[in-house]
Order: sequence, then structure tokens, then C-alpha cells
Amino acid sequence: MTKPLSQNAIGRALGLSSSTMVKMRKAGCPMDSVASVEAWRKEHLNVAWCKPTVPQGTAPVDGAAQTGGGGGMPRGRVESFNSARTREKIAEADRAEMEAARLRGLYLVKADFERHLFNAGRMLRDTLTNCARRIGAEVAGLTSPEDCEQVIDREHRAALASFSQNLHLSLKLDIGAVQAPAASEVKP
Repeated sequence: MTKPLSQNAIGRALGLSSSTMVKMRKAGCPMDSVASVEAWRKEHLNVAWCKPTVPQGTAPVDGAAQTGGGGGMPRGRVESFNSARTREKIAEADRAEMEAARLRGLYLVKADFERHLFNAGRMLRDTLTNCARRIGAEVAGLTSPEDCEQVIDREHRAALASFSQNLHLSLKLDIGAVQAPAASEVKP
């Protein structure tokens, strides 16, 4: 009876690193034979993510592949036209899916999000900084701490509602139920 191959032995047979084998095992790849790992990889791996392989003994087709220049191919690697076309089509499809999701509002461009968040945060900071000047006279005439607290609370809620509204409008977010009440809805 022969001893089953170890995970690393299977990886060596397929030309895969030990860390790649560990990642594949965590992703659910069976590690009982080389054939089962190959079958799992064919079923689960995105071809666009794979590096092109060259059968042993195959010579590069052009000088660019030998020198490592042009096309971004590693030195000594040759990729078949069909393999390159497959990777290109998969990459195009991935880009199209991401663009469609962005247009549907599922994704935000990071730079746009950061800019809108910065502007909304700056507006909130300015509103809270000016809050004391704006309500100082109103609070000065009040006699109880509870009355002062209500005025300050009203102003803070209005500032937060304005912040939320600003983000909602600039990012076109659907924040529905989590949106703070508008300043007119807050009772003193």
C-alpha cells in the first residue's frame, strides 16, 4: 500500500508554492491527489488571474519574450494567442461588471467618496464651531439647565441632520431609516 502524497508534494508536482496550497486548502480544495487538485483549480480559478505557462523545452517566439521587454511578459515566457485572448476577454468582462455596478450605485469611486466625506465633515465642524455664537443669546435667557440642554441638543441634532443630508445628496446614498430627523422635526 502506497503512502498518500503530502500537500507539499502535490504542490511540487503542480509547480505551486506551499503558501498557495495552504490558501487553496482553506478555500475548500481537496488535497488527496494531484488529479483532484487540478480538477478543483480548473473549476474554481479565474483564468485571468493565472500566469501564462510554457511547456518545458519551448523556445520563446520572439525577441521581446527573451529580453523581457514589450508586452509585460516575464523573461522566457510565451503565451498562446488563445490564452492571451481568454485572459483579455475575462478582464474586459470584469471591468464591464464593475462599471455596471458603479452605474447602479453599488460602488463608489474612492477619491469621490473621500472628497464628499471631507466636505461634509468640514461643514459639520463649521456648524458645531459656530453653534455657541448662534445659540448663546438664546441660552443666556434660560433659567434651568434642562432648558439649556434642550436648546443645545436641538442644535446638535440639526447639525447632524444637515451632515447626513449633505452625505445623502452628494453621494446619492439611500440612507432612508437611519437618517436623522430634520431640524424642523426636532421639538425644543
